[in-house]
Amino acid sequence: MNPTRSHPLPPRGSSDVSRDSVVVAVITFRRPEMLDHLLEGFSQLSVPHNCVVSFLIVDNDQAESARETVERWQPRIPSLHYVVEPRSGIPVARNRGLDEARAAGAEVLCFIDDDEYPDSHWLEELVATWRTGEADLVGGPVRVAAAQQGASGWQQLINTSLASRARRKEKAAAEDAARNRCRTIVTNNFLCSLNFVTE
Repeated sequence: MNPTRSHPLPPRGSSDVSRDSVVVAVITFRRPEMLDHLLEGFSQLSVPHNCVVSFLIVDNDQAESARETVERWQPRIPSLHYVVEPRSGIPVARNRGLDEARAAGAEVLCFIDDDEYPDSHWLEELVATWRTGEADLVGGPVRVAAAQQGASGWQQLINTSLASRARRKEKAAAEDAARNRCRTIVTNNFLCSLNFVTE
């Protein structure tokens, strides 16, 4: 078995041609606890209407440190797939996710980071915005979770500061959107049309 391609995305089936094919990709590197939390979130996601959704974990660790975590979740997330990208670096790993999604015939690729977890309606909101036809790239806010119980005073202060910064960025982005102004979209909460990428 080729160790860099153990559970790739399957090609799109003929029965799926009337539905939008969406791949949600995650790049990970030696963060099994965070990945576990993210996969729990995937298991509770609402699937957008008339969509076929696949989840792809791109492990950027030659030692395959994410494999056990992914395999533990595959019975609960049957559309969860796993590949290893042995060349190190976030751009290389993101390009691997892009290549896998294109090879599977997907219309849409989403990215979320391995230290995040989605709201249950996250994917529905991204896809609904894309379906308006007004954008080939769609992004959303990232909110900071509350400090863990038992966090020190300094940790709580840092958490509060980060949460406040995230709220300011979200407010500014909403204001730009209301004025029809473009804004940088980052890949920790991101959807792109693969037709746009190909063109």
